[in-house]
Amino acid sequence: VYEVGSVRYVPRFLHTTLAGNTGGDGLFITNTQGLNGRTWLTNTIVAKHIDGTGIWAAAGSAITMEATLWHANGADTGGPGSITIGAINIHADPQFADPGAGDYHLTYGSPARDAGVDAGVTADVDGEPRPVGSAPDIGADEYPYGVSLTPSSDSATVDPGGWHIYQHTLKNTGGITDAFAITLASSQGWTSLGSASVVTLGPGGSANVLLLAQVPSDAPGLAQDVAKLKAVSQGDPSVSAMAVDTTTVSCALPSGADFAWSPSQPQTGQTMHFTATVASGSPPFTYTWSFGDGDTGQGEHVAHTYTQSGDYTVRLTVTNPCGHDAASHTVTVVGEPFVPRYGVELAPPSGAKQALPGGEVVYTHTLRNTGNVADTYTITLTSSQGWAKLASNGAVNLGPQATTAVTVEVTVPVTASVGVSEVATVRVTSWADPGVTATAVDTTTVAPTEEHRLYLPLVLK
Repeated sequence: VYEVGSVRYVPRFLHTTLAGNTGGDGLFITNTQGLNGRTWLTNTIVAKHIDGTGIWAAAGSAITMEATLWHANGADTGGPGSITIGAINIHADPQFADPGAGDYHLTYGSPARDAGVDAGVTADVDGEPRPVGSAPDIGADEYPYGVSLTPSSDSATVDPGGWHIYQHTLKNTGGITDAFAITLASSQGWTSLGSASVVTLGPGGSANVLLLAQVPSDAPGLAQDVAKLKAVSQGDPSVSAMAVDTTTVSCALPSGADFAWSPSQPQTGQTMHFTATVASGSPPFTYTWSFGDGDTGQGEHVAHTYTQSGDYTVRLTVTNPCGHDAASHTVTVVGEPFVPRYGVELAPPSGAKQALPGGEVVYTHTLRNTGNVADTYTITLTSSQGWAKLASNGAVNLGPQATTAVTVEVTVPVTASVGVSEVATVRVTSWADPGVTATAVDTTTVAPTEEHRLYLPLVLK
């Protein structure tokens, strides 16, 4: 560049990319008339002049540089002339698209993006609008792609079984029309995309992107779903924007914790049963017990046995993800040792009926737990003719003195002979003590068929 030394002719280089001159300097400034001259370079990339100097100022030349990006030069500046460097002075790789193939367009990660100053230039070397971002890019190229999602994050608290809609604004912050691929990743799978998966927008154009978060009815309190919304430029997939929405399940503290127990006046050595309740709160709940004798338990229903008499303070703590509630009662255990007793009876112990061939009879017995503890009983049936069957369950659990019905059904074959008897034996056996049994015997006898006679008058003629 030859300066003429006149204020009327001041060379100004605006948005220039000087790169890859392997034969010498990037830019050589001299004064042909031996007069003092001045050159201005604004928004300039000076890169990869490996064997020379990026900017050379000859004697009498004065160069002012504002917003310059330097990279991989033999020397950035040189010469006897004056070179003034402005405030924006970057030393970094400009990240050209493919300099080996002569493509000196900027890529998304270039430090030249939005790093320049306003030089009054409204288009780049390709005729694309400038600036695209918050400030012009340094160099000849204005990177054309850009995208934003606003707000970049949002959150909501939702009740189990409820839902919430998140709304974000997708904007093309680039200088050319672009299509954006919209994807969503939901940590719990509760959030879905309520908009198109590909959106095309002109420069500065925007569109709403909706997300629907649906919380399952059984979701535990304070559980969270983190939904990551991403918009990716199809013009340059390295250009993207992300928004994160966090949905938290509402949680109510446990309230009204209480418990009941049986028997109400236990004896030492007797198994007690405790049942917890809670009036309100967000599930799931955990139940922790302290029985007052050093032992503890877990669960909504627990059993415990005291080995010594006395008053014991039993404490229940009900906990959920957001807090806890507690209840306590005094349980009095009497000193007489509890001795479990097992017993059973079947009443009536026997039955007898008659039935015609092809007929049916039913016997009903009452099974009673005559012991002082709950027990399970096995019920079996023996049939002498194979005509009888149980119409009841083969096993039953009963509390002390509780009862249930045991039904035997007998079906007499149509070919059965008169006078033949079916003997059905019902046997009940305690699971806790197999030596405890009760028996009932039902006898069904085949009855003779009744005769019916018809008398007709005889008329003689």
